[in-house]
Amino acid sequence: MKNKPSPSGLFLCYNGDMTAYKAMILLGEGVGLLHSAKRQHSTIEDALETPQRDELMAVFAAMLTQQYKAIDPKRVLRGQDTAAFTNESQILPLVSPNLPPSADVIDYNEALILLLFFSGMGQELGFEDAPTAPTGAERINAQTGGRDWVAGRLNALLGISNQGQAGNIASPDLPQGLDETTARRIAGLIMLAIREAGEGATLTRIAEIYNSLIEGEVGNRASFIADDNASTALSNGQWVAVGALADQTAVAKKWLRTKSRVPRQEHLDQVGVVVPFNSVFPSGESWSQELPNCKCGIEVIYASGSSREFRL
Repeated sequence: MKNKPSPSGLFLCYNGDMTAYKAMILLGEGVGLLHSAKRQHSTIEDALETPQRDELMAVFAAMLTQQYKAIDPKRVLRGQDTAAFTNESQILPLVSPNLPPSADVIDYNEALILLLFFSGMGQELGFEDAPTAPTGAERINAQTGGRDWVAGRLNALLGISNQGQAGNIASPDLPQGLDETTARRIAGLIMLAIREAGEGATLTRIAEIYNSLIEGEVGNRASFIADDNASTALSNGQWVAVGALADQTAVAKKWLRTKSRVPRQEHLDQVGVVVPFNSVFPSGESWSQELPNCKCGIEVIYASGSSREFRL
């Protein structure tokens, strides 16, 4: 799985790796069916315990490690008076031009296959909650929708083009943009290293402290990014599965109150909010469970006037 992005910018791993793509979708659907029976946990919580989540974390950790280590404080700060720096915003302009592009340091094909696994879980859950069993055509439509959305999400991360974005998702951008966030965290770590090194410290000492901070930072951020992407892909899989059902046309959706004892305030604030089916809620999410441990529900309203609740 070493394919590069196509000239159009859309990741076409399923051209050269159709078997791997189909196998991952089927595996995701199978695990989704098993996990959906465990209603005492959210499917997101179950999904994040799968080996695939750990593989996804490893992909992002490899990218972050190379990006962090590519920034040498001795080179970034050479000629600068380190005593004059008081906050990371002053260091950020020195870091950003030197940040290597993420496209050069990560196997996006592997990430795409792994995200398709979680999308497949979401599709199976969406079909399981449907009033009637899905047809073969509906399953194909959902798989295509999930595949295109995942490709668009990775394209947005790469900054190649917008051609991979799924038409009914407002934006597949990562909530925590890897490049921008990484640049800011590197600047913050350099600032922390300057402070820990103390007055009169050499650039070599600052670099030593910075390098000692990288390992824990990479582990924490890679874990966050893996959780975020796994849960968002799973949520999108449910979304496209519901939209693929042909017996009724979904026209709107309503946010339902969470069953969690510690709800997020932004989710409580939009309980009862109704938006068009193809748009996003005020929080920026297309479907509930996009965030780990979210136990909110969605009520889908159909053109016929009927509605159905989807909740894990």
